[in-house]
Amino acid sequence: MEVGWWARARRRWPWLADLPAPLALEALTVGDAIRPGIPWWGWLLAQCMVLPLFLRRHDPQAVFVVVAVAVVVQESVGVRLAAASALLVAIYTIAAHGRRRHRALNATLIEAVAVVASIRLAPLANSVLGSFIFVNSLVAAAIFLGMAVHSRRQYLASLEDRARRAERERDHQAQLAATAERARIAREMHDVIAHSLSVVIRLADGAVVVGRTEPDTATEAMEQVASTSRQALAEMRRLLGVLREVQGPMDVPALEMAPQPGFDQLDTLLDDVRATGLPVRFTVRGAPRPLPTTAESTIFRLVQESITNVLKHAVRPTRVDVELSWQGDEIAITVRDDGITTRRTPTPGGHGLRGMLERIALYDGDLSWGPASPGGWELRATMRLHEVVA
Repeated sequence: MEVGWWARARRRWPWLADLPAPLALEALTVGDAIRPGIPWWGWLLAQCMVLPLFLRRHDPQAVFVVVAVAVVVQESVGVRLAAASALLVAIYTIAAHGRRRHRALNATLIEAVAVVASIRLAPLANSVLGSFIFVNSLVAAAIFLGMAVHSRRQYLASLEDRARRAERERDHQAQLAATAERARIAREMHDVIAHSLSVVIRLADGAVVVGRTEPDTATEAMEQVASTSRQALAEMRRLLGVLREVQGPMDVPALEMAPQPGFDQLDTLLDDVRATGLPVRFTVRGAPRPLPTTAESTIFRLVQESITNVLKHAVRPTRVDVELSWQGDEIAITVRDDGITTRRTPTPGGHGLRGMLERIALYDGDLSWGPASPGGWELRATMRLHEVVA
């Protein structure tokens, strides 16, 4: 608990880490001040070594220079003070917090002080070489400890930065996934609403035309309107429910709830169109094969949107031909009507064609549309399935 408290306090007030060393050295200077043989100004010289350590994190270089000069002065006047160990703290500080551009200057000052101290301590070690090795061992230990702390700090900082970048990347990828799913749901909603409304409008127009002369036929048409409207409303509610759940980047599992129509619903789709009075001929060429749900859904939506465009734009069509042609690893989807070719060539700026282009691009496919021969309009899509065939 104490360690945790101290760690939190150091993060909040970094200067707390600078207090223990100078406070301990201050306690040593009290004993030095009353030791025999120490002049009255020795305590002041000791303060010149100790007090700068309180600012060592603010300016490591200046603190080291002041302490080094004070130690050289101490050795020059022949006074040995316990506060001289402040030099090791200053050396540790420049190794842990100093700037690289000051390395040459620091090395020169450190070695100069080490030489002076070695000469002064030679009588205690019985040789200059022995004292030089001892002093330099202490200096090397301080430098090594400072460099180790510096490396650990850099390593922890790199880990924190990597964790932040990984978190941002994860959130970004999740947001992209959610955005892509919203776009997919928007395409689904467009396909559902546009097709259902086109069928409803055509049925309602037919009911108005035959309402007085053929009331039974009009009633059947209006019943079909009600059924189609209910189906569209139910599917739109499911889509909106999924869209509401896609609120944040971590709600990706909810995205799989969106309905995925497939080949088994093609007959229902075509029957709805036939109910409007527009004959639809469905042809399959080649050898069909099992496909993943996403591929089946793409084909269904392409057929649905194409027929919706026929209902909305075709001029007096009498028939619609829908053809699925399997050719090796490709499948071609063709929707052709025989209406009067008076329409302007559509552009991919609309939601329907843009949605089809986006769907077909997932399968490295092609999409083309234009007047058919001898009349009418034709839309043709090709999907390459060599990587998705089940």
